[in-house]
Amino acid sequence: MHSPLSLDATICFIELLGLLKPYLLSLQSPAIVDPPNTLPWNVAAFLCDALVISEDQLHQAWLALQNHIWEHDLLDTDALAARTKHIGTFLKYGLVQNREIGIYSLEPPMRTCPDPTCGPTMRDNPGEVLERDLVESSRLQVTIFTREFGAIPAFANSTYCRKCYTRYFHNYRVQGNIRKYHMHENIQFIQIGTHFYVERSLCELFSVMMATAWTSSTNCARIYHEGLSNPHVSRLLPPDWRFGFELDVKAVSNAFFLHSLLLDHSRRGTVLELLHQASSPARSASALLLSSVTCLWLAPVKMNGTMAVQPAVGLMNKLTAQRCSEPASTGYRTCAEPTHRWLETYHELAGKGMFQLKRRLQRAQTSQPNDALSSGVTEPDSDEETLEGDGADSNEDIELDVNTIVCDGKPETGNRIVRARFGRTMTHNEELCVSSCGIILGRATFYGSEAPNAVVQFWEALFPTKKSLPQVLWHDNNCRIMAMLRNEPQARQDYFKDVAKPVDVFHFKCKHKEGDLDCGRDCNALIWPELSVNGKWRFNSSAAEQTNAWFGGFQSIVREMPVERYEFFLDEVIRRRNIWMVKLLAQRGCLPHSIPREELLGHS
Repeated sequence: MHSPLSLDATICFIELLGLLKPYLLSLQSPAIVDPPNTLPWNVAAFLCDALVISEDQLHQAWLALQNHIWEHDLLDTDALAARTKHIGTFLKYGLVQNREIGIYSLEPPMRTCPDPTCGPTMRDNPGEVLERDLVESSRLQVTIFTREFGAIPAFANSTYCRKCYTRYFHNYRVQGNIRKYHMHENIQFIQIGTHFYVERSLCELFSVMMATAWTSSTNCARIYHEGLSNPHVSRLLPPDWRFGFELDVKAVSNAFFLHSLLLDHSRRGTVLELLHQASSPARSASALLLSSVTCLWLAPVKMNGTMAVQPAVGLMNKLTAQRCSEPASTGYRTCAEPTHRWLETYHELAGKGMFQLKRRLQRAQTSQPNDALSSGVTEPDSDEETLEGDGADSNEDIELDVNTIVCDGKPETGNRIVRARFGRTMTHNEELCVSSCGIILGRATFYGSEAPNAVVQFWEALFPTKKSLPQVLWHDNNCRIMAMLRNEPQARQDYFKDVAKPVDVFHFKCKHKEGDLDCGRDCNALIWPELSVNGKWRFNSSAAEQTNAWFGGFQSIVREMPVERYEFFLDEVIRRRNIWMVKLLAQRGCLPHSIPREELLGHS
């Protein structure tokens, strides 16, 4: 092997063609295993400009080095180093004169149809089935959001099987209106729009930021542009690239949910199937709901609620006067009864008042704003889809008392109170069940209140057999739960009979009356000597409060999410936190382990 180029030029020649090899392979039949005799015109022109060599030198170098290049693929680390070294070259010489050469060429992971029924048979041997080549290549300009280089231009290719009518893309295939994602582990990018891809490692970074630091999609996008962009690369980006290089909140949100769905199906060993002809939120909605439904979190445990809420769609959400059974009149949100209609008129006037603005300001002051630079003002004519928010603009949960409207003195109708609610009713809280070691065992949405019966129903759903029940169930309101259970059918009483139900020490001292006989008799933790050793508590009874401090940080992020994204997002961040907690417990020598499912669900 003798190269007509200098040593440095030879190294660059091998590195550049190593990066271009996926594109070169896409130009020839899968049956051809040898390198092409000559390079395509666009590749040849690119290399001549990049290396400042003549066409004759290029041809001689290719003849000398083609077998070496064709037989050796770049390792991932070598490819990253080569891209870092040559990205300026690709941006300068690959996009001019219609060459369509990018530093990434996103190809389908297969070059023949994987369906064995599509393969043609041999005429002289009908029993032998050949692989059918994928044809009708379609190449598109795309923008890739990478972790190392920022947003860069690239090209994506798709191919087609004429037998099963399936088109294959970089990370999925389409048949009819169904999009099925490839299960290949080495797919580096996921498509979040027709002309936009995001690197999987960047999706993972966003997911970690969200789960650990309550970073909203808005702030993830801002951090990406301000902290992860590459100034050297940004200066070389083509100003006339059709699809831009701006990563916005929609792109981050879609990338997070698609990445998480792919991880979920990879763990289950199933194929993710979505609608092809649909918007990104509509496409993923059914899959997100299905993943949330099939997510089951199965020791002493502690339960507590936190104020991560969402609109209670279809539940207690009446836009009429409360306790009024009459339907709202056309064009109004109340019935025709004069006092009810006056409530609506007053509400519209109040919406323009200073006190209404104060309520919005208070509502906006959440613990974790979704936008670090938010002005607090929403454009009135904006039709942009709401992906996250603090509820300051859309959730006018207002109750009006008609007697506060009239002048002083007793009203002629007597002390009759009429109230109305002109806004969405929000869910009450999210209830977490947390083991004393910090692992979250389950989550439930409470709609009306954190009532004792709702808590017990959550326990029954989370621990469906007596064998799955923990020995101790801590709850701030266990005394009221015990009082309720005494009036329940015997079967329900027997279900929880062998479970200790103490109130944790902090709430017992600070939130419960000393004279409360139910609490002192049934829920004092000192009743059970097993809960302490040498005068110290054996278990962390405040695990739920400590977990709520983390969980409550997501309130402003999830408040305006559609229900399927709300449910899936919270399940995903809980899953990630549990994984980190298990690793931390293992590092501390606590020997965390899973109890076999059959032991938990077996009947006692």
